[in-house]
Amino acid sequence: NWFNPNLTYRWFIVPGLSGILALFSALLITSLSIARERELGTFDQLLVSPTSTPEIIISKSLPALAIGTGLGLLMMGAAVGLFRIPFSGSFWLLLASLVLFILSVVGIGLMISAISATQQQAILGAFSIGVPAVLMSGFATPVENMPTLLQWLAQGIPLTHFLIIVEGSFLKAMSPGDILASLWPLALIALVSLTMAMVSALLTACAVGPEYRSPPPVDTGSGWTEPVTGASAPADLARWWSALGDPVLERLIDTALTENLD
Repeated sequence: NWFNPNLTYRWFIVPGLSGILALFSALLITSLSIARERELGTFDQLLVSPTSTPEIIISKSLPALAIGTGLGLLMMGAAVGLFRIPFSGSFWLLLASLVLFILSVVGIGLMISAISATQQQAILGAFSIGVPAVLMSGFATPVENMPTLLQWLAQGIPLTHFLIIVEGSFLKAMSPGDILASLWPLALIALVSLTMAMVSALLTACAVGPEYRSPPPVDTGSGWTEPVTGASAPADLARWWSALGDPVLERLIDTALTENLD
């Protein structure tokens, strides 16, 4: 109340909404990324491609990071320009805190996506984590008034620490030391969540391995050391084709030839 003497409600709510908006946007985008690939059947193709698991995690994280940062900055701009909320802190420290906050949320979303078989499961998982996170973050109820167990659980929620930074930057002109005190838990959560997301993606990749079966070797005979030329070409080609012995491929080629001739 010292920094909001008129008890203007929107001075407290609107800065916190920037964190909630960035939370749900990044959480939903990342939770649907791998689950959508798996549901469409393209995740197996992604795993056998030359890309590594860290590259897959980075490629899935960048869109959510960009969109979440953009929405957070848009909401902060609306708070200052539209709702006339005073901003008295450091913009660059707040921007760094926003990026680190979204990185921690991205790791949680990728973990949800890695263990979800369908997009519906991913959406339910995102909301089952996002809604309790908002309720326990201190947005509506101070964390100090919660039971001790919930206070400990709230320290593992990224939104708890980001709300302290964003509300302090708007109203209190929070010093860099106070911001760093809430910034290092965000860095720790981001490191743990992104590491667990990478491990979950690796376990998902290992689960694909037993389904692979190498094709049987094809015996093409001993007459293929030299190029096929001259009158023996038709006989050699016939022997090569019979060696393949793939009835499905034969039917597809016969159908294609028939349609083209017609």
